[in-house]
Amino acid sequence: MKRKNSWNSKRTPEYVAYYNAKGRCENSSRKCFSDYGGRGIEFRFTSFAQFLAEVGLRPSPHHTLDRKDVNGHYEPGNVKWSTRTEQNLNMRLRRDNISGFRGVSPTESGKWRARLTIAGREKTLGVFSTPEEAYEAYKKEAKA
Repeated sequence: MKRKNSWNSKRTPEYVAYYNAKGRCENSSRKCFSDYGGRGIEFRFTSFAQFLAEVGLRPSPHHTLDRKDVNGHYEPGNVKWSTRTEQNLNMRLRRDNISGFRGVSPTESGKWRARLTIAGREKTLGVFSTPEEAYEAYKKEAKA
């Protein structure tokens, strides 16, 4: 005998992503709540059907749910499926970041170093006079 679709739909990768994103924003007993709901990030989908219509089926097992704007809400227009590499490039800045730019750090000589890490390997992109120049080099390499 076949099980009902409602039970099967809750076991799909799409439903698991929906359920987990909702929990990160709404369940204060979750360990990661402070990084989502605790920062004011809301889950604004009213149903699984609305969510699925927005993001579609997961393209591959290597994709996970991502927000285009990491400081934005889980809402239509701000969610997509991304690979690990894409998600690593779409992270909020660390609290100890002093340049204000991802991948840019000061050198001892007062200049700014641009670095990019992909698949665990760090690549130095150069040393620049300003953090803005270093970030431009970072963005150019990150898109390549």
